[in-house]
Amino acid sequence: MSIFHALDGHVLGDSSEPLEVINSEDNRLALLALLPQARRVLRIVSRDLDCKIYDHADTVAAIKGFALGSRRSDVRIIVRDISRIVSRGHRLVDLQRRMPSYISIRTPAKEHQDYNGAFLVVDGIGVLHRKYADRYEGVANFNDPQTARELANLFGEMWEHATVPPDLRTLAL
Repeated sequence: MSIFHALDGHVLGDSSEPLEVINSEDNRLALLALLPQARRVLRIVSRDLDCKIYDHADTVAAIKGFALGSRRSDVRIIVRDISRIVSRGHRLVDLQRRMPSYISIRTPAKEHQDYNGAFLVVDGIGVLHRKYADRYEGVANFNDPQTARELANLFGEMWEHATVPPDLRTLAL
């Protein structure tokens, strides 16, 4: 069964059934099902903001809608390899440049450069998690507070030591 049909009726904070994602389209569809239900916090860790997931007009529109949906919305992204996506262009990076007050991107510190997972945490309860960033196999869950807490703690540790990439720094005039 396609994940598209499996996502029907899943509610953030309510639906605890883990959903297997096996390819980039499954990941993108799970992301697009989680984001409209998000209210406050979005945390993303990605090796290179995988274009097949994050560089789509609908994905960027969903993240923009989330960011603008509330004054308290907080979007933070950690990307290991930012220079490549900045040089070739990426819709999410372009959005961050237009909305730096709403969306922050950092690169991990040296001690976190070898982290090879990829994840998204929504409101501290929903997750989209791939153990290996170079593979699309993973799990989406709309109500997994334990995994969400573990990933959010990891994200917090990474964020605390991460830096703003020189490619994304803005100059005050």
